[in-house]
Amino acid sequence: MGLYKDQSFNKSLVGDPSLNERLYIEVGLEATKSSSGKSPFGIKLNECYVTSKNRLAEYKYLLIERGCQKDKTVKFHKSSGDTTRFSFLVFRFRGLHHYSTRVHCRISVCEKKNKSCHLGCRSSKNGKRMFSPADDQRIRYFF
Repeated sequence: MGLYKDQSFNKSLVGDPSLNERLYIEVGLEATKSSSGKSPFGIKLNECYVTSKNRLAEYKYLLIERGCQKDKTVKFHKSSGDTTRFSFLVFRFRGLHHYSTRVHCRISVCEKKNKSCHLGCRSSKNGKRMFSPADDQRIRYFF
């Protein structure tokens, strides 16, 4: 997983991003590349979330669930079968001012020749996309 400054995904993020700044993330495979530089495997992004801890509790906020946008600031970016790229607006957990925040992603590794490897957002049985947007606020706070 890599954190980047902009949508070119060329310059790694150094330091902490600012509140309401877009954070660019790339999740990919490195160890499976063959001598030709191509991997027979791809990835599906299942879930991504942000966590933070203080002395009393751990906070968790879902960005992506079942491959679908859960937070409305999440944007998916063009990527190869070896990587998945997305971005979201940086937020602060309510009541926490000095803390360490982490981004976590769960992926599935699959063979590229398998059609299900290329599926993105998986819909529910009734055909509706499975997400519920976060509140739209100028400064975003979450519990």
